[in-house]
Amino acid sequence: MSYVKRIVCLTSSWKYSGRCIAGKEILASGYGGWVRPVNARPKSGISDDERQCADESFAGPLDVLDIPLEQPVPECHQRENHRIDPRTRWVKAGRVPAAELDALLDHPEQLWPNGSSTNHGLNDRVAAEAAEKLDWSLALIDPEDPFVLVQDEDELRLRVRTEFVYGGVPYCLAVTDPSVMRAFRRKPRGRYPLAPSWLSVSLGERYEDGYCYKLAAAVIGKAGPPEL
Repeated sequence: MSYVKRIVCLTSSWKYSGRCIAGKEILASGYGGWVRPVNARPKSGISDDERQCADESFAGPLDVLDIPLEQPVPECHQRENHRIDPRTRWVKAGRVPAAELDALLDHPEQLWPNGSSTNHGLNDRVAAEAAEKLDWSLALIDPEDPFVLVQDEDELRLRVRTEFVYGGVPYCLAVTDPSVMRAFRRKPRGRYPLAPSWLSVSLGERYEDGYCYKLAAAVIGKAGPPEL
């Protein structure tokens, strides 16, 4: 039997040919845990059709969404997953001001196990065998000293990353926030300071190389949209 969860959307990040949508549940008593709506297709992002709401607009960060779901479908460390009911449109029920997100912050000691890095990142991946022992894959954090990097990486592919410090540990993660990716890909290669922002970070699914990658899935400016 289907059910509806009301969430505040905290990420609508790029994933394969679709989006990874996730947010925190809104309960009568306050905010609950993370919810990631997924479809039945393997390793496929939520399509534009699936995230188009009843009012014809598209779900995005800070929207309050009523999402019809069919059942919980936890997978490995991504315990927050719920399969969507594709027969019913999502409904926008309002918005949450960015200034209120301080109440939704998570406070993990670290962003999953550290010590493994890609050629261009820092503490940005976890071996799949280690990820299998985890029971969470999403967090909203308040990073220290955030910067955005625009650089050519393997095979001259242009990549947008964010550098920051959390819990005294430096990180350099790939950005999958579509608006930030678009804005910074228009800029010259370089390193740019980021206005005070919340970050939604995610530990992705197992990749073909045997790692799960840490991603900066959303950049949410504390005083409104960050200056891009």
